[in-house]
Amino acid sequence: MIGGGALLLPGVGVLSWKTFENKLSWGIILSVGASLSLAAAMTRSGAAAWLSQHVVDQLAGLASRPAILVVALIAAVALVHLAITNLAACIALLIPVAATIAERAGLNPVVCGLIVTIVVDAVILYPVQTATNLLAYETGYYSAGDVRRLGLGMLLLTMVVVSLTILYWGWLGLPLTQR
Repeated sequence: MIGGGALLLPGVGVLSWKTFENKLSWGIILSVGASLSLAAAMTRSGAAAWLSQHVVDQLAGLASRPAILVVALIAAVALVHLAITNLAACIALLIPVAATIAERAGLNPVVCGLIVTIVVDAVILYPVQTATNLLAYETGYYSAGDVRRLGLGMLLLTMVVVSLTILYWGWLGLPLTQR
């Protein structure tokens, strides 16, 4: 805020208020602010704990089939990322959930945490999920449908890559299952 204000200072600043106002992307400001507010409200109200308990119950029920559990975890993370668009807020909310699922299902919590991190970063299904995408989207060079098509492709590719990466992590001494 201080840096933005300095750009507008009389005699020092390099922008006029009119230029600043015309070039400012209110969509990015509102998107990031709303996602951070939603994550904070979900945490404070207990909604995040309630939601995570239901997700944990459903996903931990797949403990006997770790491969299906991983695919379900990827899909669940991508779905939650639709609501919590800020990457850091989404990861902060989902890592404890993934660790709980891993513990209840007898899986390695580090591997489940890595899966969450990869999915949140790789799967973007609509422009407002990242400020960078929103900024590029606002230029009009691509549509929301383009982002969705790419995001669905990335979701499938992420499932394949994570499945192969789990094998690699196992060779490095970081197995999926702890039993």
